[in-house]
Amino acid sequence: MDTAPARTAQDGADGTRLAVTVRPSRRRRRPTGAPPPLPRTFQFSSAGWLLATLGLVALFSITSPPAGTVRR
Repeated sequence: MDTAPARTAQDGADGTRLAVTVRPSRRRRRPTGAPPPLPRTFQFSSAGWLLATLGLVALFSITSPPAGTVRR
């Protein structure tokens, strides 16, 4: 969300109300004008983390008993 509704704030000294406004901002760029570095590309290490996570989920689902079969 780039903008927010205008708010009012009360000054404690004399009780007057001051309007605080938020102006929409443009996308920030680097001083060179190049776009920001994100989003990053999908790299080899990203694939490794994804495979490791999927492997752990698969291992957990294989080794855990089905719901309702464990007695207390």
